Amino acid sequence: MDGKMKAMVHRAIAVLLIAFSISCEDKKGEHLTPNKIYFPNSGVIEIDMYDFGEDFSYRLGVYKSGVFDEAASVFVRTMTSAELAAYDETGELELMPNDFYTMTDTRLEFGTKERNKYIDVTFSPDKIVASTSGEQLVLPLIIGDANTEINADKKVLVLAPKVTSPVVYFETSGLSNILIEENSPTVVEASFPMLANFDNKWDIKATVIVDAEALADYNQENGTNWNILPSGSYQLNSEVTLSQGANSKGILNVSVNRSSLSAGIYILPLTIQSVSRFGIDSERSTAFLRVYYIPDIEAVPKLNRPEWSNFVTASSQQDEQNNQAYRALDGNFSTMWHPRYYNPAGAQFPQYLTIDMRQIYAVTKVDIHRRAGNFRDTKAGEIQISIDNVTWTTVTTYRYPDPDTNAEHTTRLSIPLPLINARYVRVVITESHRGAPNANLTEVEIFGLE
Repeated sequence: MDGKMKAMVHRAIAVLLIAFSISCEDKKGEHLTPNKIYFPNSGVIEIDMYDFGEDFSYRLGVYKSGVFDEAASVFVRTMTSAELAAYDETGELELMPNDFYTMTDTRLEFGTKERNKYIDVTFSPDKIVASTSGEQLVLPLIIGDANTEINADKKVLVLAPKVTSPVVYFETSGLSNILIEENSPTVVEASFPMLANFDNKWDIKATVIVDAEALADYNQENGTNWNILPSGSYQLNSEVTLSQGANSKGILNVSVNRSSLSAGIYILPLTIQSVSRFGIDSERSTAFLRVYYIPDIEAVPKLNRPEWSNFVTASSQQDEQNNQAYRALDGNFSTMWHPRYYNPAGAQFPQYLTIDMRQIYAVTKVDIHRRAGNFRDTKAGEIQISIDNVTWTTVTTYRYPDPDTNAEHTTRLSIPLPLINARYVRVVITESHRGAPNANLTEVEIFGLE
């Protein structure tokens, strides 16, 4: 190709490039995202705050998106009651009174390069708490005006304050146990952590008392008759300090001296009476230290009461032979409970006997007796306990000695338990030397402390 031809080709290419450039310039921005104004966090937003007796500040953002460097003027306003009602599908939101909050300027001016603007809202938690409204008070905000496009899906922000009362409480309320035995130290220690439900910025002092009235209420509600721990047998620091800090905790220490105690169960009822700041959680303000003092586990008395025979049930019983459930609690070793073995067909394992002791006891042992002269019936099973006759816990298993190797042909089997509270005791039979339904119990004896 000669020089003249090359020059013509170059000129043609240049013309094409100029034409393409003009075409692109004409369509610049045709497919680019336009600027929009919106709340990044839109919808109903719950705000957790505490009623510390001081205002609570919250910062909300307004965002400008898009690719064009353009200034924008935006106005955020509070929704009217009618607008809120139309927005609220639940019907549970109520417009907050104007004097419950303040806001910084809601007219926002975005510079060409600015993407975020903020509005600071200051709430009065004490006014929100004192309100008699039965609905959720809210501050509903809407982007009401802007000189650029508003994102219709994100133009509403409803601030819903959730005010919590700051309180102090026992980390573990209810019952805590210590067991003192013959080999225990003379002085046994127990501790009760106390917490706050907020990030604590203060040193808070709590006063704890020994609350005999709380024990009386507990005994009445739970059918117990526990005695208060004698005043000379313990020491405690009645004033506890929760020092400032995110994980603030105070410790109530209790020392129990067994030298002045008699065998039994005692309760030390501890109640947070007052705090130097804020309030007390009434649901977690009382802790009970239950002291089991059992110097000789073998000396623990039998609990059986004659009336228990009226409150015993069984999985099945043989009525025709007078082998009913109550026979295992009648104090007569010549009578017995036997699961059904005919009319209709015999019952299958497991079979069980359930005893309602009519109140809660600390149970230490169960003795079961099978029929004398018959050593191939009841073989093995388990002991279960319950407080409410609904939730059951298996605390141990048992097994009679093999009748072919046991020269004494045992009728009584003593089953020790880990010291445990129960109102209901269930003796379960899972095996027989002769197979189901050959099992029987002549008596069941329960040992423990009131």
